[in-house]
Amino acid sequence: MKRIFLMLAILFSAMSFTSASSIKALGRGGAVLTSQDASYAFSYNPASVGYDEYSFDFPISVGLNNASSLFSNNFIRNIFTLSSLSKEDMANSILSILRDFYSRMPLLQINEELSFSVNGFGLSLALDEGIIVDNGSLSTSVSGYIDTTLSSAVGLKKDFGNDYGIALGFSPKLKYRIYTNDLSVETLVEMMNENNISNVIAISDDMMFSFDAGLIANFPYSISLAAAIRDISPDPDEKIKVDAAISWRENFSIVSLDIELGLRAVNLIRDEVDLYRSLNAGLSVGITDFITLMAGLSSGYPSFGLSLDIFFFEINAAYYYRDFGSVYGINARDTLAIEIALSF
Repeated sequence: MKRIFLMLAILFSAMSFTSASSIKALGRGGAVLTSQDASYAFSYNPASVGYDEYSFDFPISVGLNNASSLFSNNFIRNIFTLSSLSKEDMANSILSILRDFYSRMPLLQINEELSFSVNGFGLSLALDEGIIVDNGSLSTSVSGYIDTTLSSAVGLKKDFGNDYGIALGFSPKLKYRIYTNDLSVETLVEMMNENNISNVIAISDDMMFSFDAGLIANFPYSISLAAAIRDISPDPDEKIKVDAAISWRENFSIVSLDIELGLRAVNLIRDEVDLYRSLNAGLSVGITDFITLMAGLSSGYPSFGLSLDIFFFEINAAYYYRDFGSVYGINARDTLAIEIALSF
């Protein structure tokens, strides 16, 4: 019974990891810097909080990393049968899952976030839990963590007529992290066999304060420009990042288009590889008010998304790639993610 409970706890913890990034944004390559959706104020551009008179969002997103490889290795079947296997079979099953990971990367993801905004002021509380797989040349290990992030955002929007306008925003963030040391696969197998190894688990914590600032400028012909300064922190090891983007959006009879082209961390671009990593672009095609199709490009890798808006609920799905290699282009892994959100 204890082993079954441990397996369920590991599965839930592994599924509970992400930064507070909307699946809709990931479906279009993260290209939402010019968006006027207040829910993006806490992760992308705080200036967007000034556009909605009132907003409320409660998303829960589930993502499976390295999806194509794990599905081909019957990952789901292995997870739910591990507790009934012998120690040797359990070790082989775990290794068959983990050997598909390369370098240091998350296993599964979920983000729970509660956010709201009223007249240019917003608050967000995000909870992320995660299990990280570190598959090196000599051994494979796992570690866990829980992140709690409290964010606020203040925005001011001013319209000048003739389709001109500007919005400014500021967002302080306080993150508290609890994390474990790396555990070898052998140790993980012993845990699942009810051995008492609590003395090998070390738990640490860390707290970090940072803030973001951003602006969005609107022009005639539905063109917008945006810039954001992210991760401003007293920590000397934290690198400040400057993002910039341009977009065009238009509504037709039953179809709407939203196109954005941007560069992330412009100030850190040093060569052609940095430029590829910085580039992101996104396209959204809205069909009536209920269905939105999305596609994007992030760091040279494609992404695709679908959003269904049903009364006060949204169902969002995204399929995208991220690079986890120490050298750009050698370790791209795919993620399949689904989000259900109460949003209005």
